[in-house]
Amino acid sequence: MSSTINILRSAYEKASADRTFLAFLLKKYQEAETMSEASMTELLGCQLESYYKLGLCVAPDTASANYLVELNKICDYIGVPILPLNKIIKRAATLFKFSDDGVNSPSVLMAARDKNKEK
Repeated sequence: MSSTINILRSAYEKASADRTFLAFLLKKYQEAETMSEASMTELLGCQLESYYKLGLCVAPDTASANYLVELNKICDYIGVPILPLNKIIKRAATLFKFSDDGVNSPSVLMAARDKNKEK
């Protein structure tokens, strides 16, 4: 494996711990679907180097009015198709949102539900 790939892999691994980067969402999706990196690159139709570069991009905000514009820019820059990346981002964002790591953990959602029952 080339030194470029090793450097990108190292940067990708660091970025996967930060929800700001696409690497975080790619990792969440990969774990949820129990996929290998090879399967992820096949799904996205890209080489490993492009996959790591993709992970280093800032994740677009799915709630933003500019979401599709940002997603298109990323896809054009990296050279991946928009549909599979959109699917990955939206699924991973939803998984994170409802996980214990997310802002809206199930216990918070249950507390909000219980509060409404009292009225």
